Order: sequence, then C-alpha cells, then structure tokens
Amino acid sequence: MKKVLIKTYRYALLVATLAVFLFSCANPVTNNSFTASASSKALVAPTEVDFNSTQVLDMKNTAGTVDSLKIETTPVLGQKYGPVTITKLWYQTDGAALAETGTTVVGFDFKSDTPVLAVFVKGSNGGNIYDYGSAGVLLDTELHTIVNASGKYAGFSHADFAWIVDTTTTTVPTTTSTTVPANPTLYSISGFVFHDLNNNGVKDSGETGIADVALSLGNDVKATSDSSGAYTFANLVAGSYTVTSAGKSNFWPTPYDAPVTAKTVTLPESATGVNFGLSYESISGFAFKDTNADGTMNNGDAGIEGVALTLGGAASASATSGSNGSYLFDYLKGGSALYSVSAANIDGEFHTPYLSPVTSWSGTASASGVNFGYSHEKVAGVVFYDANRNDIYDSGEPLLSGFTVRLSDGKVASSVDGAYAFDNLKGATTYTVSADDRAGFVHSVAASRTVTPANSVPAEANFGFAVDYSWIVGKTANGFTIGYWKTNLDKAIAGKTAGTQVSKANLLAYVGQLSSFALAPLNVSSMQEASNYLSATGSAPTLLLSKQLMGSEFNYASGAYIGNNALATQFFLYDGEYMLVNSGSFSSAQLLAQKDKYDAYNNSHGGAVLF
Repeated sequence: MKKVLIKTYRYALLVATLAVFLFSCANPVTNNSFTASASSKALVAPTEVDFNSTQVLDMKNTAGTVDSLKIETTPVLGQKYGPVTITKLWYQTDGAALAETGTTVVGFDFKSDTPVLAVFVKGSNGGNIYDYGSAGVLLDTELHTIVNASGKYAGFSHADFAWIVDTTTTTVPTTTSTTVPANPTLYSISGFVFHDLNNNGVKDSGETGIADVALSLGNDVKATSDSSGAYTFANLVAGSYTVTSAGKSNFWPTPYDAPVTAKTVTLPESATGVNFGLSYESISGFAFKDTNADGTMNNGDAGIEGVALTLGGAASASATSGSNGSYLFDYLKGGSALYSVSAANIDGEFHTPYLSPVTSWSGTASASGVNFGYSHEKVAGVVFYDANRNDIYDSGEPLLSGFTVRLSDGKVASSVDGAYAFDNLKGATTYTVSADDRAGFVHSVAASRTVTPANSVPAEANFGFAVDYSWIVGKTANGFTIGYWKTNLDKAIAGKTAGTQVSKANLLAYVGQLSSFALAPLNVSSMQEASNYLSATGSAPTLLLSKQLMGSEFNYASGAYIGNNALATQFFLYDGEYMLVNSGSFSSAQLLAQKDKYDAYNNSHGGAVLF
C-alpha cells in the first residue's frame, strides 16, 4: 500500500510539472505595453507595466502546484512570507539609485524555500514584473519599483509572489495562504549617540547628541544619527538584534576604561534608550613669562608665543604655543590613560622655579593649567667718574665709556655711554661683578660687587673711578705756562704774528673746545675772555686755581696729554672745575694744593709732571 501511495505522489508531481509548463506557455508574463527597465542587478531584467497587474497572483492554479501571495504593506526585514524571506531592504535616494539606508523602502532582496516563478513590485501607478521562467529561482537581489516622472524610484505599494509548491512530502498540503496580513506585528529599536561629558556611559541632562554616526544591526541594516543624535531601526520582527556604533572621528566610546560599542536587544518589545556615549578629553595650558620665577602663572604674567610642546604616553603629538602663550592637545582618550607633556628650552630663558625647574608634566587627560614658566634675570649698572669719591653714582657725575666689566660666569661687557648690562642670567644665583683697572684711574672704593638678581628686576652694580694722582707724578707732558698762553692770545687778539708760537686759528679752535669743556666755570667763549682769566690779579685761592687751570685746559686742548693719556688728563682738569663749582666744600689749602698740581703740569715743557 505504501509503495502504491508513493507511486501515486510521483505521478502527481509529474502532472504538476507538466501543468506549470503548459500554464507558462498559455499565460506568459509578458505584455506589449511592457518596456525594459534601464537599471537592475536582478537575475532577470524586469518588465515595466503602467498599471496594477495581477498576472503574478493569477499564476496560482487549482492543481496546487503553483501558489501566490500578496504583501500588502512595506516588507519587513527578516519576515517570511510563505516560502519567501526578505533578506535586505533598499531605500530611495535623490536620484535613480538604491541606498542601503534611508526612510522610504523601494526594493528588496529575497530567498525562498521553493523556486519562485515571478515577482511583481508595485509602486505609484505601475510596477516591475520579474519573470524567472518555469524553473524559477531560490533567491534574487535588488528587486525594485519603477522610476517615476521625477527620476526617482517610486515608493513601495505592494509585492506579489508566485512559486512552485513543494510536493515531495508524503502529505499534500491542504491549505495555502494567499495574502499576508495587512498589519503584521513590527517593532523598533531607537536611541541616541551623545557627548558623554562625565564619561559614565549614561545620557544625562545637558549632554547633547552627536550627528552623522553610523549604526548597524547584525543583518547589515544601517542607520545614521540625525542632528539631535537620534537614530531608529523600524519595521523589525521579533528576535534578537545587536546594535553596533561605528563611532566618530576624534571621539572615544565611553566609559573610557570599559567602552561600549555594541548592545544586544531582544524584541518583541520596541526598545528605546539604546544609547551610545562618545567623548574626548584634552590637556591645555600656557607657556608664560614667570616674572617672580615661582613656577605659577600669576596675574600680569604674559604668555610666550612659539614654544614647542610635545605630547607623549598614550598618544603622540606636538604643538606650539599661540600668541597668548596657550597650547592645546585635544581629542584624547580619558580614563586611566597616562600622558606626558614636555616643554622645549628657549634661548636666553630658564625654566622656573630656577632651583627646581619644571620642564615636563605627566598625568591623565582632562587637565588644564598645565603651565610652563620661563624667566631670566639681569645685572646692569654704570661706570662713572666719582667726583665726590663717595662710591655712589650721583646725578650729574660723568659716565665713562670703554671701561671693561666682568661677570663671574665669564661674560664680559664694555660700558657704552657709561652703561653696561649682563642679560639672560639664571636667577636664584649669586654673581660677582667687577670692573677692570684703568691706567690713570683708581676705583673710588670697590672694584667688585656681589649681586643676586631676582623677580625680573635688574640687579644694580655701579662702578666709580677717580683720577690716580700717584700715576700722574713722573709722567711726561708738553705743558706750557699761563704766561705762554696769555702772550699768544694777546698777540692773536691784536692781530700780530711776529714772535708767536701758536697761530690764531689754533687758538680759536682751542677756545671752541673749552667753551663746553667739563663744568661751567671756565667755559670761555672768546680769546679775550680766556686772556682775562690768565691775567687776573689777586690772592684768592679760587682766583689762583682758575688761572692755573685755564692754562692747563689750553695745554689739554693743544694735545699735551699727561703720559699720552687723554682721558686721565681730562678728568685731572675736571677735578679742578668741580672744586671751583663746589669751592665751599673745600678748604683754602685744598684749593691751593690743586692749583699747584696744575702749575706743575703747565711747567712740564716735555718733561715729567712733579708735585
């Protein structure tokens, strides 16, 4: 009996196959109004119709060898309709192209348990018919609606399927489903991609969404977060899904030390709040002029531009401080990741504090105020003629150029208009500053000073000099007496040339020099004024000093320098003028003693100056 039944079923299968063949010949899925679609990756080119065709549904026969159904709603990914399963959805774009993500479904891929003979995909006023012939197919891709007048795929309306009924089982099917319910149970998964400011993995109040982050399900369904960070996977059947976030450039998934990039969701209940946190940290600070060298950026400390900084540890980068001294290393992973920042040296500057300089920092990200201080100190002063020998630079005392000053670290400076400076020195350091000896001069008190510059205020070290009278004694000079100069001046005034030793032109030149020489007392403006000083009578110490000093100044103007030392000779004469200006500070004996020194100079006549 069993063998007879099997033979009967085999005979029925043969009959069914023959019937399909005859049906296909009698009812081909073609129509003179059909035109070939210009775009398809399906196994067969679709035939386009401009009406709601029922030809695919009509392929169902009474013999039970061919069945059909109509999907009346947008197909659902993973849903099975009869023997057909939807394996992928295609979405509308701005043109005649298909997209894997979107909001308007226009096509699908499918697979089937039994051969599919034909499919009709309806959209707008017409649709595409895919005819696979009598053998049918078990799967196909990119079946889609027609392209409408605007050049875009029409939105999905419904789809019809016809397939060969599987008759190889021992029991002939007694029922078939011809229409999928209009409202199948569908679910969704939704959530946000957000800026997780506190790195706790939870979307807290005030944390904003992040747009344009790609998300996917395990079955290749994709979505993209919108401007608010929101995303949704809709039209899902019951089952288990894994939502994966692709992240965003320069952001890190949170929590940093246990990052979440995927979440598994089990339907049947629509899932909301499937959120993904992203964030980043930064390290920032300033390179600054540390005025008081305490290592802290205080009010008034200015930034330093152009300092090179290097990031190391969990990431590598470099930066340069900006115009206000600031720098920033951004988009760093937070949590327990460790970083280091090192600041380069600057020529002429020192890292502060001086005794424990900070050149680098280490720690975790999300750190501000990682500052690096720089500073330097300065020693400066003047070299001056110490007219009153008090070792203090007083207003009006002459400044001396060309004197050599040395610093204990080996630096050497020469005074210019009396001033010198040693710059770019390390603070919290004691220096010895000394002035070299100079022929014809003595240090008024000390030849060296000890200073400790600090707080960006130059440490002052001034050096006073005075004429070395012991050096003058015995030095030669070609000085002439006051009578010599008076005679030549009077002849020049009278216009006489006979018996003169100095020309009128030279005398006028000397007067021109002496009109602004040293201090004011003997600043003569004419030969007659000079002659008057030289011919003055009386016994007052200041008068006697003035006469001899006037003669000495003419000797100096003529180039008769003591020991060929013009500077020492100049300040030898300066002392006399200083005494005349400040005569009340000197005794008559002191004034007369100074007069005698000029008398000795005036009587040197090429020999030694002796006093």
